[in-house]
Amino acid sequence: MIRTIAMRTIAKLGFAFILCSALMWGQATVSPTQLPNGELGFAYSTTLAATGGSPPYTNWIISNGALPQGLTLNASTGVISGTPLSVFTSNFSITVRDSTATTSAAQNFSIAIGSPIKILGPSSLPGSVLGNAYPPAGGAIAFSSTGGWPPQTWSATGLPPGMNMTITGLLSGTSTAQGNYTPQFTVTDSIGATASVTLPIAITTLPTLQITTGQTLPSGIVGTFYGQQLLAANGVQPYSWALISGSLPPGISLSRVGEITGTPTTTGTSTFTAKVTDAASNTQTQSYSITVGLGLIGSMPHLAAEGGWNTTFTIINKGTTSAQTQLSLYANSGNPLPLPLTFPQTFPPPPVAFNPQPVATTTLATNASWIVQASGPANVPFVEGSAELNAFGNLDGFAIFHFDPSQQEAVVPMEIRNAASYLLPFDNTNGVLTGVALENVSNAPANIPVIVRDDAGSSYIATTIALPAFGHTSFVLSTQYPSTGNNRGTVEFDTPGFGGSNPQQISVLGIRYTGGTLTTIPALANVGKTGGLMAHLASGAGWQTTFALVNTGNTPANATLSFLGDNGTPLALPLTALSGINASPLPGFPTSYSQIIAPNSSLWLQTSGSAISALLTGSAQLITSGNVSGYAIFRYNSNGQEAVVPLESRNPGSFLIAFDNTNSTATGIAISSGSAQPVTIPVVIRDDSGKVLPTAPIPLVANGHMSFMLAQQYPQTAGIRGTVEFAVPTGVPISVLGIRSPPALTFTTLPALSK
Repeated sequence: MIRTIAMRTIAKLGFAFILCSALMWGQATVSPTQLPNGELGFAYSTTLAATGGSPPYTNWIISNGALPQGLTLNASTGVISGTPLSVFTSNFSITVRDSTATTSAAQNFSIAIGSPIKILGPSSLPGSVLGNAYPPAGGAIAFSSTGGWPPQTWSATGLPPGMNMTITGLLSGTSTAQGNYTPQFTVTDSIGATASVTLPIAITTLPTLQITTGQTLPSGIVGTFYGQQLLAANGVQPYSWALISGSLPPGISLSRVGEITGTPTTTGTSTFTAKVTDAASNTQTQSYSITVGLGLIGSMPHLAAEGGWNTTFTIINKGTTSAQTQLSLYANSGNPLPLPLTFPQTFPPPPVAFNPQPVATTTLATNASWIVQASGPANVPFVEGSAELNAFGNLDGFAIFHFDPSQQEAVVPMEIRNAASYLLPFDNTNGVLTGVALENVSNAPANIPVIVRDDAGSSYIATTIALPAFGHTSFVLSTQYPSTGNNRGTVEFDTPGFGGSNPQQISVLGIRYTGGTLTTIPALANVGKTGGLMAHLASGAGWQTTFALVNTGNTPANATLSFLGDNGTPLALPLTALSGINASPLPGFPTSYSQIIAPNSSLWLQTSGSAISALLTGSAQLITSGNVSGYAIFRYNSNGQEAVVPLESRNPGSFLIAFDNTNSTATGIAISSGSAQPVTIPVVIRDDSGKVLPTAPIPLVANGHMSFMLAQQYPQTAGIRGTVEFAVPTGVPISVLGIRSPPALTFTTLPALSK
C-alpha cells in the first residue's frame, strides 16, 4: 500500500517535471518575419532562423503555398536560395521542428520577384574639347534605367580626368587630359542587382579660331543687291567682324556679325582684309576680293570677223541716265575672243587696234548710240563667235555681219528674252539653205535639246547640242540634219533647266541663204494669242513676199492673215499656198487667208505677182485664237535680195530704229497702223550723241501703211548716224520696220527696238 502510493507520487512528480519543462522552454518561432524581394535572373539567398523551443532546429518545411519559381528551401539549414525564373509574387508559410520534435507555429511570408534592372540610355556620348565644360551643349547628360528595386545609384569607372558622375546618373565636368576614353557606367539597385554599359568619349584639343569663308567671294552686279555671310569656326562664340584694311566695293559694307551687304554702284575688283574676334579675344584675319560687273542686257548669237568678214555692233541707250556699258566677245569655245576693234564715231577714225581686244567699254549718254566694229585682215581665216552686252542701264541694240567680197550682210538682233524655247521656221526648198547660230549664254556647260518638225507639225528629229560655257556654234541645218533638206518646217531649241532652280540661258539666230544672199530669220519665243502686224509687204514688178506662220501652242488655232494697201483698204494679192514641196495657187486674188493651224505646224503663203505686173505694197495683219506667230520675207527676184519682216505683237511706248546714213548707206522705213481710225504718229529724231533734231509727225489713214527713205522724208538725217523714235499712240497698235541699204543694194532688216 505504501509502495503503491509512493509510485503514484513519483509518477505525478515526473509528469509535473515534464510539464514544467515544456512550460519553461515554450514553442519555437521562425524569424525574421519578412523576407527580402528578389529579381528575375539575379541570384537570391536568405537564411531563416528560429527562437524558443528546444534547439537545435531541424526539418524546415513549406507548410503552405510555394516559393517563387527557381528558389528552394534547405530543410536542414533554413536557407532559401536560387535564381528566380519569373516575375511573380509568392505567398507561403514555413515551419520548423525543435529537438523535442515540437513543430513551430507557421510563419507567413511573401517574396516579390521584380523585373531585371536595365540601362535605358544614353546609347552614345558626344566628344568634348579639352578644357571645355561637358557636355558641349551645356548642362549635363542624364542616364536612366528601368526595372530593379529602388533606390538605385549610379557609378562610373574610367572617366576622363576632370569628369564625374553623380549617384543620380548625371555626367558632367571639365576634362583636363586629351585622349580616347572608354568609361563603364553602372547602376545598382537596393538588392544589389547591377547593369553596366561602356560608352567611348573622345577628348580633343581645341583647334585655333578659323575663318572658313574662302578668299574669293561671289561677284556682284552694279545696281543689284549683294549679300554674303562671312563664317568662322572653332572659336568661342559670339564672333565679331571688322574691316582692317583695303575697301569694299562702293555701296557695300561689312557688319559686326560678318554680313557683307549693299548695292554696288561701280564696276571693278575690290580687295580688303577682314578680322574676326571671338568671345575669348582670339583673332584671325583673311584677305578677300569682290568683283563687281554689269548686268546682262542681252546676247547676239553670231559674229564673224577677219577673212573678209566684219561685224558692226550698234548699242542704244534707251534710258534717262548715262549707262556703264561693256561689250564682250566670245569664241566658239566660250573663251574670250580678241579681235581688232574700231570705233567709227571717232573722227578722225583711229587706226585698227594693234592689240586685239575681247572687250569694249564705254559710258553711254542717254539716247546716244555706240558703234563698235570687229574686223581684221582679209588674208587670214575668218573667225566666228558670239557677243554679250552687259550694262547698268536700259540698253538695246543689234549687230550686222558683213562679207566684203559680195557686200552681203545680215542683222543679228540682240536677244533680251529668256524663254523656255526658241523656234525657227525654215524653208530648205528650191535650193534655199537655212543656217543656224546657237549660243550658250550661261557660265556653265549646256546640253540643249533640239526638236525638228515638218510643216505638218510631225516631229522627226529629237537630239541635243552640247556647248561649253559661253560657247557658240553655227551650222547649215540640212548638213547637220540631212533629212531637213528640201523640206519646210520648224526647228526648236529648248533652254536647259528652264523653270527650275538653276536655269540656263541660250540665244538663237536663223540665216536664210538663197544662192549668195543672206537674210536673218527671227526666232519665235514667248508667243501670245494677240496676233500682230507686219509692217511691209511687196508684190509684183519683180517683188514677192513669203509669209510663214507657226502655231507654237498645243491646240489647233484659227489664223486669219489680212492684206492691206497703203491706203488701208483690203489689198488683193495673187497667192500660192506652199506645203512640203508642193505649191498650190489660190483662186482669184484674195485679200485675206484663213486656216486652222494644227499644233506645232506651219503655214506658208507666197505672193506670185509677175515681173511685169504693177508693184503692190502695204502691210499685213494677223488675227488668231491661239499661240500663232511668224514673219514675212519680201524678195526682189532680179538680184535675189531679201529682207525679213517680223510679226509685231509688242505694244511699248515707242519704237526705235537705229540708222546709219554714212558712207553712202541709206535707211528705209516702213510703218503701218492697226487702227480703224486715222492716227498721227509723233516722231523724234536724234543723232548718235543723243541730240534731238527737228522733225515732224507721220499721219496714217485707218489701217494705213507708209514706206520711205529716211533721208528723203527727213533730210536732217542725211550723212549721219542716230535713231528715229516713233511714239505709239494710246490704244493704237503700230508696226515699224527699218531697212539698211548699202551702195551695193544688199538690203538688210533693221530691228525695231521697243522703248
